[in-house]
Amino acid sequence: LKPLSVEAEFLNIVKTLIRGAQLKSGENVKAEVVDVLPSGGVVLKIKGTLVEVQSEIPLQKNTQLLLQILPTPDKGIVKLRLLGILPLKPKPEIKSDYLTQILTNQKSQNIYQMFNVLSSKYKHLFSEFFITTYLFSGEELKNRLFNTGIFFERKLKKGESVKDDLKGKLLKILDDDTSPNDLKETAKKFLSSIENYQTLSKATNTFFTYLPILLPDLKVSEFIYRPVKTNAKTTHNVFLNLEFTDVGRVLVHILYQEKSVLMINIYVNNEKLAKNLSKNLSGFYKELQSNFPFVKINVSKPTPEISTILTERKSVDKKV
Repeated sequence: LKPLSVEAEFLNIVKTLIRGAQLKSGENVKAEVVDVLPSGGVVLKIKGTLVEVQSEIPLQKNTQLLLQILPTPDKGIVKLRLLGILPLKPKPEIKSDYLTQILTNQKSQNIYQMFNVLSSKYKHLFSEFFITTYLFSGEELKNRLFNTGIFFERKLKKGESVKDDLKGKLLKILDDDTSPNDLKETAKKFLSSIENYQTLSKATNTFFTYLPILLPDLKVSEFIYRPVKTNAKTTHNVFLNLEFTDVGRVLVHILYQEKSVLMINIYVNNEKLAKNLSKNLSGFYKELQSNFPFVKINVSKPTPEISTILTERKSVDKKV
């Protein structure tokens, strides 16, 4: 097993850029990540004061941290403990009426609801694009994700096959004069949902799509991917926006750097689920330590809105 990097949980204040904050030992404070410097330093705003810290954990601008002020034997030296990374802060200027309208439309055009009310005589036409069991491989999920229709135009441009792409199949149905009218109407609704995801992906610089998994207790399932490059390293952010019939909404934020750092924040609304997750994650935590020197898993309440994530603009690697 690789050793757990305990020091990675701690931030050391290098310098205070603007004086004024009174930090008391044992106090928990929120800090905003203002900038990430080329030197590797991170500028935080704590109680209105800008401070530069050193961190082994990859941090992003415009995120919030929950920190604990630790006692130190040396006066003038302040040490902070990272308790968690809070939901991304929305930027008001990106919250346009246009974006809000798309998000509203997307809720009313839920692809899972459309599939569930689909006539049984047509379900077999689309079932190949979804995973319908609880056990599946990562490769299987990856293939389904890249055939949700989000990359349809890119595939055409690069001369790649689109025969397994959902958007390609829907367009064929519309182009086929023998397709029944009710099937064509269904195809139009599916296409509208996919094109909304394409618009949202472009507007927010993410790969945003439905998660192609159909399970009886799953009402909504969405996938967002955003890589962020800092200091020649790529930090991968994966968000799973889920809604279950019995426990409500769950948002999972996975932040990782290959063979380096893995942080998982699980946001839930259901109190019982939160307690069960906190109690049963220890075995999963130990398993993850074999692949990552630093692992941290948090269970928090409540679940933030999906717009909080979408309004944080970061560049997406188009090669993904």
